[in-house]
Amino acid sequence: MYVEKVDVMLTRRALHGLTLAQARGEGRGVFVAAVTRLDSTIPALPGTQLHRGDVLTLVGNKEDVARGASKLGYIIRATQKTDFVFLGLGALLGIALGQLSMRAGGVEVTLGTGGGCLVAGLLFGWIR
Repeated sequence: MYVEKVDVMLTRRALHGLTLAQARGEGRGVFVAAVTRLDSTIPALPGTQLHRGDVLTLVGNKEDVARGASKLGYIIRATQKTDFVFLGLGALLGIALGQLSMRAGGVEVTLGTGGGCLVAGLLFGWIR
């Protein structure tokens, strides 16, 4: 038997606010090794409260982990690939946003290309 370790993004609304012990339910064969919230690791104790958007690190055999992940949210696959269409759309939106300007007290105020790309990068990163 092989042990698999995967990160799962918690998306189920029904689990928001529950503790790990309450959410365990039918989670036989799966162990939560870590809970990550906003890039901070939280102890995976029975009383740890879950929030939507948490990343749970599940450990167990392949079938059990896949079953548990489907009940929690979706698996975050580690990859070295870049979605160039997504990146290109973000850059184009940033350039367009940077071209917008307005007048404030007789002075033209604009983000410029750099500021527009920064705002678009933050937006597209949040979407991702």
